[in-house]
Amino acid sequence: MPNFQPALIFLILLCPAIVQAGKPKVDDRLAPLPQTAPAPADNPTTPEKVSLGKQLFFDPRLSGKNTMSCATCHASDKAFGDGVALNKGHGGKTLARNTQSCLNVGFFSTFFWDGRASTLEEQALRPIQSPDEMNQDLDELEKELNAIPGYVAQFQAVFGSKPQRDGIAKALAAYQRTLVTEPSDFDRYLMGDKNALSADAKRGLELFEGEARCIECHNGPLFSDGKFYRLGVSEKDEGRAKITGKKEDRFRFRTPSLRNIAETGPYMHDGSLKTLDEVVTFYYRGIPRTSTDGLTPDAPDLGGQSFSDVPYLVTFLESLSGKAPDFTPPTLPSDRSKDSVDTWSQWRGPTRDGLVAGAIWPRSLSEKNLKLRWRVELDSSYSGPIVSDSAVFVTGTAETKNEVVKALDRQSGKELWRVQWPGAMLVPFFAGSNGSWIRSTPCFDGENLFVAGMRDVLISLNAKTGQEQWRVDFVKDFGSPLPAFGFVSSPLLDGDSLYVQAGASFMKLDKKTGKIIWRVLKDEGGMMGSAFSSPVMATLAGQRQLVVQTREKLVGVEPKTGEVLWEQKVPNFRGMNILTPVVFGDGIFTSAYQNKSWFFNVSKSDGKFEIKEAWNEKAQGYMSTPVVIDGHAYIHLQNQRFACINLATGERAWTSTPYGKYSSMVAQKDLILALDQTGRLLLIKANPKEFELLGEQKVADEETWAHLAVRGDEIFVRELNALSVFRWHDSEAKSDQ
Repeated sequence: MPNFQPALIFLILLCPAIVQAGKPKVDDRLAPLPQTAPAPADNPTTPEKVSLGKQLFFDPRLSGKNTMSCATCHASDKAFGDGVALNKGHGGKTLARNTQSCLNVGFFSTFFWDGRASTLEEQALRPIQSPDEMNQDLDELEKELNAIPGYVAQFQAVFGSKPQRDGIAKALAAYQRTLVTEPSDFDRYLMGDKNALSADAKRGLELFEGEARCIECHNGPLFSDGKFYRLGVSEKDEGRAKITGKKEDRFRFRTPSLRNIAETGPYMHDGSLKTLDEVVTFYYRGIPRTSTDGLTPDAPDLGGQSFSDVPYLVTFLESLSGKAPDFTPPTLPSDRSKDSVDTWSQWRGPTRDGLVAGAIWPRSLSEKNLKLRWRVELDSSYSGPIVSDSAVFVTGTAETKNEVVKALDRQSGKELWRVQWPGAMLVPFFAGSNGSWIRSTPCFDGENLFVAGMRDVLISLNAKTGQEQWRVDFVKDFGSPLPAFGFVSSPLLDGDSLYVQAGASFMKLDKKTGKIIWRVLKDEGGMMGSAFSSPVMATLAGQRQLVVQTREKLVGVEPKTGEVLWEQKVPNFRGMNILTPVVFGDGIFTSAYQNKSWFFNVSKSDGKFEIKEAWNEKAQGYMSTPVVIDGHAYIHLQNQRFACINLATGERAWTSTPYGKYSSMVAQKDLILALDQTGRLLLIKANPKEFELLGEQKVADEETWAHLAVRGDEIFVRELNALSVFRWHDSEAKSDQ
């Protein structure tokens, strides 16, 4: 037998490629995707940490309003993107940049379109803190997670400490590093399966590596070089220059990964290109060679290429999609200790904006699905009910001389305890046509009930027993005049602090002792002082602050020190600025009796705040604070009509026919419940195109000026002299918690 061994060795030495004969020839700048993302030494990946991170990723309690999670913009069914050009963030504000997919994010070395984070751990906290995105204060987030036993136990097991921001970041990063896609058709082709790509995809690969020059920027396992380029897509966003401060970085953005690119449209940093065809065509048409400031694009000029090649490139790009990891929604730890989905803890609800979480509402309202559970007669009141897991707290004015607080069993209405104190007063005749009853809605922290009495007193009660724990008499302690209309403003509870517009001023108190921490915004009290509006906590221009509306102006106040950050006069009729300020993005909406509506933008430059009017509209508010849904304020006006106003533009979308003098409103997703003062309950669809009434029911024969409360499938209606609790049920309803 002839000896062929020397010849074979000779051929191998001459043609090393024969050793790789089973694999196709591909540019060595392309590589398959590893199946495990690297983890830093100080944050090794463990199953327990990943499980904790997954829960946090899908938990809306990470946002300031408890309505948005990381998964709101990074949805598992949309390749961990969102499928829209520009998503909406806090308050319905449209975000400035397109959402990038979290798939394979653990392989990047810089993060965000502008590269402002250098680690996945750093990246994890930024959207949570962003006032445009999740709008959460990290101090408050730590407090909230430490009040959830399930999280406390997991953080202790994983990190050996209580929930802290460092652990939050590490757990979120650990989970995101597991979002690695399986090998794509291209990966299989790269590893030797010549049939993994179609002929069209192979032709697209040739173009990608060759004359289309895509590989110059889209290379490596991610099909991204991680660098920043100016492409001339848009000159509205400064891009990388916001981070570096360098002119040459203006309009530059990081090269996106092409992994699973077919599933993550729209494209570009501004989401301006809807399809891959549009993206490839954008390059083939030829990028403009200069920008408005003379800076040249970084990408090569591909003008003159054949547009007939576009489908081949698109087909190749489609071959880069690998199967995402199997996904099962996590079970989130329950929080029964504070403001859970079963409680209504303060004025306008747990988040003080009228938005309702928990059981998904039915989409109809009729006698068939709204049933009275119980009704209890009470002393007269305009104050809204407070709902805990097991009790309902109500106030009243008895025999025109005493103020009364009662705790009622939530299931039956049976009285659990009752306390009273001398405290009634008469309001001016033009405001007292319906009586001089107690007006302010209390607040509840899970253990204590804080009640504001008409004669400018604030009282802390043990919620289980009704025992008085402390009392502040603002008239006595500060010598301020008795407010002519009584203590109308509802106290704001935030952490360990209470904020009240009382004592002819605005104050911060220690909720445990009633001690005054600071006092600002002093006025004359009496007839033209004190407040009708109620304060809110918000983040504006990146800083957490209190937003307060006095009888004459809007004010931003720093919570720790009481420093006045900014002021804006609000034109008014006899100081009747009644609405609770409504925060939307970095702006504030308000509307005044016998005047108009305004939207003011708040900004900060060189450490100083500035507030400017963005628009005004002739709509005249009265006492009904609007709810905000998808950037539109739905408000009940002085002329007794509902209206819808676009908060971005000030344009009024529609105005309804009359519905009562007043209406308290709460909302969930695209549904609004509105209770007018005649006891008529309306179900309205939040439709910016037209007023759309889905149903209505008469729920009380007495007047209903107190604010509506909704928890779970229960609706709490405070009549002038009674409380009625209804069950609103739909057998098809599910829970979003």
